[in-house]
Amino acid sequence: MPLYDFEMSGLMLTFQANPAHLPAVAAEKKWGEKWGEKWGSSLLAKRQKMIEAMMINSRVTITQLAAQLGLGTSAIENHLKAMQSQGCIKRIGPAKGGHWEVIK
Repeated sequence: MPLYDFEMSGLMLTFQANPAHLPAVAAEKKWGEKWGEKWGSSLLAKRQKMIEAMMINSRVTITQLAAQLGLGTSAIENHLKAMQSQGCIKRIGPAKGGHWEVIK
């Protein structure tokens, strides 16, 4: 059933689609859920390994983390930024000579 909107300076006619007739939306949602499960667990595992490395050696470098995890330094930097914004870790001191603090 169309909806009429007379509040505009013209006539606007809106037709609502039946969600059952939109299989692409349902498939996209399922794909997104699978992607979230697959990549979410992998992401958490990498960040957990980073935190474990920081707990063992609070002065661990980005290069050392990259070597341990088999990732590039830019990927490590992205993980660190995300973990800092989430309040999981904190950098104490400068880039050279500082250390990581794991916040519990």
